[in-house]
Amino acid sequence: MKKEDVLHLEKLMNFLGMQFLKKSRWEDISKTEWSYIAAELNDLIIKEYEEKGIKKKADFLGSNYLYEHLVINKLKNTIKMKMPF
Repeated sequence: MKKEDVLHLEKLMNFLGMQFLKKSRWEDISKTEWSYIAAELNDLIIKEYEEKGIKKKADFLGSNYLYEHLVINKLKNTIKMKMPF
């Protein structure tokens, strides 16, 4: 990942933490809390589809997607590797 991509991903994860849990840093959010955020996002997707009358089945986030894919694989690994920014 490029430096910009990691920074944008960090901002997104911090935003989600603040919106749903009032935590300002993604590092302070547990795996269980990331599952909660994923469930809330899925509920918002369902609501949006219903309001717009979209018949197509919605694509949902897996309960551990945010934690396992984004936090562990992208942010933590990138920060551990100390990519030359």
